[in-house]
Amino acid sequence: MKKKISLALLIIASLALIFGTWQIWQNHEAGKKLNHESVPTLFFHGGGSSYHAEEHMVNTSKKAGASKKSIIAFVDKDGHVRLQGKLNQSDKNPLVMVNFENSTNFDF
Repeated sequence: MKKKISLALLIIASLALIFGTWQIWQNHEAGKKLNHESVPTLFFHGGGSSYHAEEHMVNTSKKAGASKKSIIAFVDKDGHVRLQGKLNQSDKNPLVMVNFENSTNFDF
């Protein structure tokens, strides 16, 4: 009986080790497939909101390693844009949070 329990525990431990190794390998391979380009991703907030609504998504993208750089584009009621921050040509997957001064106007 003791042999059967020991054998069962050995099999379970081996399967856990194999599964854990496979998971680590999968995560490593997924990181390799990330496409790094100079094309920015624009985040637009919903009506009545502000750029703070996008901060969580931007921070999550940064933590995941998808991007390192983000800026804010402030759009006034006349459509003029002022940038807070600076992007370089070498920045990969930059993130732009677009903030509309008049966020209650839905006629974009």
